Amino acid sequence: MDAARVELAPRGIRFTTIHPGFVATERISEDGLPKPFQVSQERAARHVVRALEKEPAQACFPWPTAALVRTLRALPTPLSALLLRKLAAP
Repeated sequence: MDAARVELAPRGIRFTTIHPGFVATERISEDGLPKPFQVSQERAARHVVRALEKEPAQACFPWPTAALVRTLRALPTPLSALLLRKLAAP
């Protein structure tokens, strides 16, 4: 997406990459996995529409999930893996 964003910008074509957290859908409702900061489909749709209106390069939601992902990316991989395992534990 980043390459397309740069390459096609002179033609007036813009891209917004959407990074949703967990969205409450039928598909994931009974998978047994933890879904921290899960949002409803309606709330997710509002986030997507708002992002498409504002046209940021990237739109991450909800904010707690986005903050967690950014934090984990900044940490060394072994430490972020350990934290993810602890978050996923029942």
